[in-house]
Amino acid sequence: MSLFPCGHCGQRYPGRAASFYPAIVRGTIAVREKVRLCPACTLRLTLWADSSMAHSMDGQVSLTCSWCTESRELLFLFLTAFVPSEERQDWAGAVCEQHVAQQVVPSFWGPQDAAQAIQKLENGPVVGVDSQTS
Repeated sequence: MSLFPCGHCGQRYPGRAASFYPAIVRGTIAVREKVRLCPACTLRLTLWADSSMAHSMDGQVSLTCSWCTESRELLFLFLTAFVPSEERQDWAGAVCEQHVAQQVVPSFWGPQDAAQAIQKLENGPVVGVDSQTS
């Protein structure tokens, strides 16, 4: 069994965890975390990233929202995945204010941590509370 439960579904699972490093950047505020995922949640997040974001190695990051094609007040998204027995994967994209809470934050952090991530984006990080957030 895994040492840590899945960061999305909270379940313990056999085998090694995949490590994901999501980041959302709004101006000078960046919210970054490390999320360990079970195989099922790894597949779900990888499929979501493939359909919603560009592989950053492609060099083709759109400057419009991935969901509504708005181009004003964008937040930028970055996701790095380290899946056991696979190569590192990187994605990048953009999202408007409206869709960050609906689409991105629950997909990146899971439903239980979504509210905390949104609060960090709105207020900026609290120095000294979360060492991985800058």
